Amino acid sequence: MRTFLIIIWLIACLAADSAAAKIPTQKSGPLNIFEVLKLAKESSDAITDRKIDKEAIAREIAEVQALAGDFEAAFKTVFRNHAYYSMLLASIVTAQAKAGNRTAALKTLDRIKVPSDRVTAYVGLAESHLLKGELEQADPYFNAAVEEASKVKSSLDRTRLLRTIAKAQTHAGDFAGAFLTIGTIPDKREKSRMLSKLALTHAGEKSIRMAFSVAESIPDEKIKFSTLGGIAEAQAAGDKAAAFKTARDIPSDYYRAEALTRIGAVQVKQDAKADARSTFHEARQIARSMNEEDFDRAMLLKSIGEAQAKADPAAAIQTLQQAKQAAQSLKEEESYEKAIALQAVAEALWNAGDDSGAENAFQEARQASLDIKQDPYYRAAALVTIAKAELDAGNRGAAVQTLQLAFRAAQEVPTASQKAITLVDIANAQALAEDPSAPATLQRAEQQIPEIKDELEQLAIVIMIAVAHLRHGFIKAALEMADEVPKEEQKADILNKITEAQVQQGDLEEAVETALEQNSPLVRAKALLGVARGMLEIKSAEGMG
Repeated sequence: MRTFLIIIWLIACLAADSAAAKIPTQKSGPLNIFEVLKLAKESSDAITDRKIDKEAIAREIAEVQALAGDFEAAFKTVFRNHAYYSMLLASIVTAQAKAGNRTAALKTLDRIKVPSDRVTAYVGLAESHLLKGELEQADPYFNAAVEEASKVKSSLDRTRLLRTIAKAQTHAGDFAGAFLTIGTIPDKREKSRMLSKLALTHAGEKSIRMAFSVAESIPDEKIKFSTLGGIAEAQAAGDKAAAFKTARDIPSDYYRAEALTRIGAVQVKQDAKADARSTFHEARQIARSMNEEDFDRAMLLKSIGEAQAKADPAAAIQTLQQAKQAAQSLKEEESYEKAIALQAVAEALWNAGDDSGAENAFQEARQASLDIKQDPYYRAAALVTIAKAELDAGNRGAAVQTLQLAFRAAQEVPTASQKAITLVDIANAQALAEDPSAPATLQRAEQQIPEIKDELEQLAIVIMIAVAHLRHGFIKAALEMADEVPKEEQKADILNKITEAQVQQGDLEEAVETALEQNSPLVRAKALLGVARGMLEIKSAEGMG
């Protein structure tokens, strides 16, 4: 009944805004996504202000229509939306192919002229074959995508597109194709990361020779050494001698110790605890004697201690105490790194069963955070990280006290935007700790908004705070923030995120009600789009589940 009255109310609003479209009134029960999108389209058609970018709104609507499977409606929107024509067609190709209508998808692709959008379309077609296990049929589309990507002039955009193609090829098991695609990526670090993932995928498939071959082609030395550690871990499941050789041949002390730790963890899983203790001892000896910086040594010893815990709890605590000593050795100007390392060690000690050692390490981490002089933003950020770890360790009281220290540190942050972001982080952590101070902290964040001069930055902060209010259960406060912004376009963007978050939290009817209560066609359209996106995300999550 309520939904029926809401729709009647919307008709009156649209009439008042001189809307030409007709709204369906015979509806019982909650709206489905197609009805929500229809209302969003009708609301956008009712916008009369020429300053508003109706093309951008139409682009959003068409994208969601295509993702929801309403291709006919998406096409109608696209043909009236010249500014984003190519991008929208690519979205439609992907959706058509996923739905199994590849003939229509290919016809749609022929209309796309922009190379980057053709890449998106070709990858969508390839992935539609992969869903059915048809690798050979997908291969020509991947090749076409790579060819189109090579036409993109921007190195950054070309890297992004080639990464997308290579990820899809790797996921499909087309490792040879992925290797060739990665080889054309212009960015050295991104190429190294992608080659590392491919090598580790080979290792996971027990193709150790291919894993080594790919690893040797990694240009970034640190990423290569880390990858070799991953290969050693994969070898350890079956060939311990080969695994130890791979690990011990790594020229870096840090990555050699890390690789041995991985092997030890495999031995623990295989219940070879005596062998694991020996392996962990070797890794610890390397870590203690290496010439790396104290922070790296502390974090490495922490990792060794964590892995040791299941094989030898007493030795693990000893290793973690050594990690703590390495962290304590950090200099005064490294207070942030010291705080983060001590927090990590404290959490590991708690997990290992050393409650008193963990409490002492947490106290030292808090003090190290308070010693950070160069930037109060980092002081507050470190304290929030510590508080979350204390909360995970079950010490709510300590977490609340640490968040109070973080709040004080946040008051010294000089930049309004950074201060607001920090306060939102603190409020979110306070909410997790069931600290009643969370709403007041968000209000303090709101007070920073007038001091933020950049309009886009200000809008982003407002959205962040409004969504935080909603997540904490204060929908009224979130809506009040939207009402207080001076520009209609800003309110529309805020309501878009609020309604999306409402749907994600399971409040679909409330989200629709929030959207339909808006008198402005622009705000109503964007709010309804938020509802539709939230519905899509839930459907996608259910599909993955």
